[in-house]
Amino acid sequence: MFDVVKKIGKRDIKAIFHTKASFITIMALCFIPCLYTLINVKAIWSPYSDTELRNIKIAVVNSDKGYKVLNQSINAGNQIVSQLKNNKDIGWEFVTKDQAKVSIKKGKFYAEIDIPQNFSKSLLSFTKGKPK
Repeated sequence: MFDVVKKIGKRDIKAIFHTKASFITIMALCFIPCLYTLINVKAIWSPYSDTELRNIKIAVVNSDKGYKVLNQSINAGNQIVSQLKNNKDIGWEFVTKDQAKVSIKKGKFYAEIDIPQNFSKSLLSFTKGKPK
């Protein structure tokens, strides 16, 4: 039984290499998926390599009033702002709520991050046993 399969395989391989049309077809069927994969991998390899994220302006509005817990004042909004100021990868702009509202409508900013007045209080609400 194995000999019959072997003979058929040899015959088919000979036919592929002796007939020009079948050889071209087989090579195309091998080459086209490789080319397709190469193009797609190249396209998604580094999607942000040609994008300057520093040119993307994002408004940051910090309205956080802070919160006092265990005789210690904590302002999580200020901590977030200081971390964002150290991050030079994106064009962070620190503005007031009114400036952000007007500038977003004009298209100056791509987005707005709004840190609300009660951010620290809500963040630390677990200390009172009622987390928000």
